[in-house]
Amino acid sequence: MSLPVGNDLLELKINMWIGKEEVFWNGVSVSSKTHFLGTEHGFNVESADGAGVDVYRVVTSYGWMGYQYDVFCNEKCLLGSSRTSIHQVAPNQEPVMRRRRRPAAEVHGRRAERELSLEELEDGLV
Repeated sequence: MSLPVGNDLLELKINMWIGKEEVFWNGVSVSSKTHFLGTEHGFNVESADGAGVDVYRVVTSYGWMGYQYDVFCNEKCLLGSSRTSIHQVAPNQEPVMRRRRRPAAEVHGRRAERELSLEELEDGLV
């Protein structure tokens, strides 16, 4: 998997037969791990403007849907798989990762009561 990030290139190479994953930043190995069904890689690189450090996280998993990849930079989702819940916070901004929550209707296995409209409330009073 290759992912252009600005003028840089993030690559993930997986050898399924020996269980090894390796992450490359501009052709240089920045993380290498063995895995069974996926793992998490973390590494830091100098920011594009040279004014700090960007923290990257690459999460992999393997299941019925094959390999899935998630890439985060400073906890902003750059590449999200179907298992990652992301939302658009505002127009023209990058998506950010959100924690998965159960809808209020499913909390504790009960369905929440439906909110009534003003007309329905008035009808109930008469």
